Amino acid sequence: AAPVLFCANHLSAHDAYAVAVLDEVLGGGGRVLMDEAQLERLPFFRSLGALPLSLTSPRRALSQLADAATWLSSPRRSLWIFPQGRHVPSWRRPLGFRRGFVRVLRQAPTAVVVPVSWLLVFRDALQPLFVVRFGRPLPGDVDADVVEAAVADGLDAIDARVAAGALPAPLISGQGGAPGRGPASRWLARLVRSLP
Repeated sequence: AAPVLFCANHLSAHDAYAVAVLDEVLGGGGRVLMDEAQLERLPFFRSLGALPLSLTSPRRALSQLADAATWLSSPRRSLWIFPQGRHVPSWRRPLGFRRGFVRVLRQAPTAVVVPVSWLLVFRDALQPLFVVRFGRPLPGDVDADVVEAAVADGLDAIDARVAAGALPAPLISGQGGAPGRGPASRWLARLVRSLP
């Protein structure tokens, strides 16, 4: 019942799409912080729960983080955040998490943190597999370095499974199937069917 802050590595511009579908699979109603310039270019993400975050104005960013914390202060809500603030290769260490998510947690004291690690994996097929690993929930007063280390450990665990050929079965079929009937799943299914 506690609010959840999902902290994920920022792999690519496709992360926002993945969040929309994962949030739907997890029950929906979550929000994601998204670069406000990107949100201006892709405004349909607002209908999927995106909230703006300025990467150019610290004053505006502080206000937007406070709004995100207000959202996260109620039970059964979730917020996704990419503490790197930019796309970073998954192999780079340290991951370079910014500390804005700690400010959100201080203002939403009942929230827990779930580290999320993900990679795009290319197997035999032409289409990549988006592999997601959720870490153990951490208390909201956790140190930012602990969250960053948990995400890095998750990336290493995914790499080990890839090397061992032990990847899980896909949750969402590359043939256009989707687990939910919400707008994110329908949109993703249409997108996947349109790929060559």
